[in-house]
Amino acid sequence: MECTGAKLRTASAHGTGPEPMRSFVRDELCCIGGRFEAADRRAKQAATLADREQAEEEARAAEGDYWAAEMELADLVLLLLRQATAHRRDALRMYLLEILGDEIVEIAVAAAKGMVGQ
Repeated sequence: MECTGAKLRTASAHGTGPEPMRSFVRDELCCIGGRFEAADRRAKQAATLADREQAEEEARAAEGDYWAAEMELADLVLLLLRQATAHRRDALRMYLLEILGDEIVEIAVAAAKGMVGQ
């Protein structure tokens, strides 16, 4: 999977209008997905190696690649949450309330008890 990077909307050289815009998020997800796939291929290849030490070394390297891809994905999610908090706070609040459902009452009670003790 090829990572092309995001392209900003710019005027075309011929003055016929803006060039199509690529989504930064889509490109970043594509790149991260490619890293997951590469780590998976590396792990599968390690399992086929005849040399046990080399196979274990490759398997550990694949685990490291997978962990790195997980961290990149987590960083992207945190970036998106930060942007949603800054620009779509009410929508984010509604989504979180929907996700938490009845647990929100328990969380509020636990938070209130924690505040009383301070």
